[in-house]
Amino acid sequence: MPESFEKYFTQKKKEKEKPFEKIKEKKALALAKEIKEIKERMEKEGKTIEGYQRIIELIKKIEKLYEKDVLAEYKDVLAEYKVGGWVHEANFSPEGDKVVIGSGDDHMMRVISLTEKDKEGKPKVLAEYKAGGRVDAANFSPEGDKVVIGSGDYMIRVIG
Repeated sequence: MPESFEKYFTQKKKEKEKPFEKIKEKKALALAKEIKEIKERMEKEGKTIEGYQRIIELIKKIEKLYEKDVLAEYKDVLAEYKVGGWVHEANFSPEGDKVVIGSGDDHMMRVISLTEKDKEGKPKVLAEYKAGGRVDAANFSPEGDKVVIGSGDYMIRVIG
């Protein structure tokens, strides 16, 4: 298997980390930092109703992040990626840190990272493959080291 492909697709031996939990924790820490900054500013400049209201608002946001059914109610989009055509298929990798996308108009299969960002802050594209027709099916192997796609040219392809 090519080293670059292996780097992104092989199962890690350590315990599987859930990217959504990391994202949630990162957001909570950013909110807590903002609360701390408001408190410090209020100590220097004086306490205000607006300051306390903002702290209460931020605390409620942190509580909402950790509610039981947070994914069902969560309003923020955790990741977005615009493809060059209709999305016909999208599936998570076994580890949950990547998504394989099959699109129509541009006949492309893409694997994007949910943990790595490109220079513009968008999910990093880890792999691309141009099929002979629109990609109607795309999924990872159970080990996460290969991708299988089905395309409009009546072919399936295993990419590894």
